[in-house]
Amino acid sequence: MAKYGFADVLSLETMVADLQAWADPSWAELVDRYRRWSGELFDALGGNMSETKLGFVVR
Repeated sequence: MAKYGFADVLSLETMVADLQAWADPSWAELVDRYRRWSGELFDALGGNMSETKLGFVVR
């Protein structure tokens, strides 16, 4: 750790590349779940949905 910085030891880029290379179905499912949730959140915040799947109405 003295020779390398923290970013050299634990690189987010390397971690993501590893996750993609492993192609773990449960990881892909988790990413898809968060992608859908994020889309629903931004749709609701942007007024594109009258009712979200969480059951509250955006006015």
